[in-house]
Amino acid sequence: SPSATFSNTTTYEIVNGVLRLTTDAVFGQGEKNQVVRYVHFDKKEHAQVTSNPTVEQGSSGNPMMFVYTWIDAHTFEWVGRIDGKVMTSSRLVLSQDGKTQTMTTTRTNEQGQVVNNLTVFEKQ
Repeated sequence: SPSATFSNTTTYEIVNGVLRLTTDAVFGQGEKNQVVRYVHFDKKEHAQVTSNPTVEQGSSGNPMMFVYTWIDAHTFEWVGRIDGKVMTSSRLVLSQDGKTQTMTTTRTNEQGQVVNNLTVFEKQ
């Protein structure tokens, strides 16, 4: 399991009417990972694309699937499910000036414990 993230760069772009989020992370020991999410706000489940072969999967081998929902012009939420079971839920809020992004996440870890995270990103 990778250590705490050392650096994380996320790029947002619209591709064919779909929001594409590309996150490149470098962990404390130099391990790299790229995750690409195509965000469809259609209330249907969608898989993510990742360079990490240990992407979260259920006992059936099925990958985590995501459903995205707009809340308002600066906020959206998503839920991650494996085999229909909610494993993670997140809310992303972009500040009015576009310089700060706040993400709150609740997830269930490998031991079945609920973990809450608050992450604040500042544009550089």
